[in-house]
Amino acid sequence: MKRRREKMPKAAASGSKTTRDEILVHIFKHVFRPANAWESAKVCKRWHVLQAINLLQKRSNGSFRCMGLRKGDRSGRKSHCDGKTKTLKLKRVESEWRLSMHLLQSCKRHIHNLEIKNCTHVSQRGYQLISAFASNLKSIRLEACNSLDDPSFDSILDKCPTLRSIHLTAVNVTLVNIVAKAPKLQELHVHGCRKVTAKTLLTILHGLSNLRSLSLTAMGDVQQDLDVTKFESGPPLKLQHLHLENSHAITDHLLQVLGPRLVNLRKLDLTLCTSITDDGLQAVLSSCGRSLTQIVMSRCRRITDESIFTLAETAYKLHDVSLAGCGISDDGLKVFMGAKFIPNLRNLCLACCSKVTDVGLLHFASQADQLAGFKTLDLQSCSGISAFGLKGLPDKLHGKSYKVLSEKKNVTISG
Repeated sequence: MKRRREKMPKAAASGSKTTRDEILVHIFKHVFRPANAWESAKVCKRWHVLQAINLLQKRSNGSFRCMGLRKGDRSGRKSHCDGKTKTLKLKRVESEWRLSMHLLQSCKRHIHNLEIKNCTHVSQRGYQLISAFASNLKSIRLEACNSLDDPSFDSILDKCPTLRSIHLTAVNVTLVNIVAKAPKLQELHVHGCRKVTAKTLLTILHGLSNLRSLSLTAMGDVQQDLDVTKFESGPPLKLQHLHLENSHAITDHLLQVLGPRLVNLRKLDLTLCTSITDDGLQAVLSSCGRSLTQIVMSRCRRITDESIFTLAETAYKLHDVSLAGCGISDDGLKVFMGAKFIPNLRNLCLACCSKVTDVGLLHFASQADQLAGFKTLDLQSCSGISAFGLKGLPDKLHGKSYKVLSEKKNVTISG
């Protein structure tokens, strides 16, 4: 007679799964030698992943130098590793076993940059693999990692003291401990994370003194009670690039708090920040106008000519400006074309600006002698501009052609 196998309750099985994995890794660490490690890894895929965690941890501790796969081992799909840039790129990682194969194949190489895309099937055990491999990483990029949570992300930060750049897309982290665990971080880009709030933004800017580039898109809702006392008193930030696209949490009050410390800012992107008005933007421009080279205010419908006047007074080095969908009129464009940065201007976007008419194009044409390096003028979906007004634009600027983007008929596009 066959014996019936007693089934373990689901709650007990899921609760002890992590404990059993830790026990096995501990046994592999003290019993098996590197020469015999692969014999135990052939038992099953789970043992292979746990043995990979053990070997990668020994590699990070300096126990032995090389644990790459042998020639006779089946490595599955080859990993895409660029030897020149020392970057490992993995796409569509189907399982943790595949991930362990890729990482172990790259042990012989000194990988500094790790990029993993579409790793939806990677669980906490897979992130243990990444944290064990991430001892010498300087840059990490994780895209479509739905299972990445705060404990897994913190474990990666703990094992990687040399990390300088982080790119996260479509993740569920709050970035609560990033200031304490990655104090030397220089670039942080988080896209599509609704758990990141305005409080997180202030904590990151105040705690990461070496940060040069920050991108937090699609942030959460507006916070009513926001404590800004710690951030108001502090030295100027070293931040040069700030991207806050599609974030409803960005308000005038928040920009007024950030403005006095953003003196070194060069690029500012506030696309689809529908909550800001002229008061908040003027607070930022008054402090960083001298260093600003690129500004994007697309679809900020509450921005009017008042902000354009402040931009024309404070900015000196601007070369790329996007005002698509803003409330700029012909008067604002006239003041804009008389600013000191006009000789450096290369690209100007006025798409969907319904208040700009043919009169505004005359102001642009009057400054043709100053536009030496101009390249592109975007006038798409400008209802106030006619084909007759477009024909009044100069064909060339300083003997060089430029592009005029418009859907109007019978218009010659130069370039």
